[in-house]
Amino acid sequence: MTDDDTGPLSSRRPEVPVAVRTVAARLAPTLGWERSVEVVQATARKLHCDEGALSSSDVQMILEDLALEVGIVGVTARVALSRSGASYAKMPGVVQPTTLPPPADSGPASAVLVTTLGLHEITAQLAPLLGPDKTEAAVQASLRRLGLPRERFDREQTIRLLDDLGHQAGVVGMTVRFVRGRVLARFST
Repeated sequence: MTDDDTGPLSSRRPEVPVAVRTVAARLAPTLGWERSVEVVQATARKLHCDEGALSSSDVQMILEDLALEVGIVGVTARVALSRSGASYAKMPGVVQPTTLPPPADSGPASAVLVTTLGLHEITAQLAPLLGPDKTEAAVQASLRRLGLPRERFDREQTIRLLDDLGHQAGVVGMTVRFVRGRVLARFST
């Protein structure tokens, strides 16, 4: 084979700049090399960064922008940010937890028992496993079907909701059956 313009070597992609390779290397173990290079280059272009000479602030901006993505790219970028010691807490859309001290008479948060649960507390158990869109659609459909309130649920209402969701076929039903015990454990006896 030859190196002329008609041979197989002419179809090679252009060389990836060292700075892009350095950022992509943080994402490659999860995303794979080609996908990592692709998302880093696209984000660098979107942010108008010089791909040949990325500063540390450029790298930070690229990872923060990627961290806002939905799916595995966003998760991988958030992990890369956390490993680099950078915080993505300043990014728009990231909600900061409150730092109020717990009441003096309370135990650990996992042991606090309640009389009602908010809808957000139930969906928070499902969303990491189903995704926010599928969780929202399944829960809202069940609420309409059962005629339940939209804000807070007592133990009986929560059981009815979880039963309805748990009888659905596929991943929704399986996921609800998996988290059911965790949700119901929050209620006081």
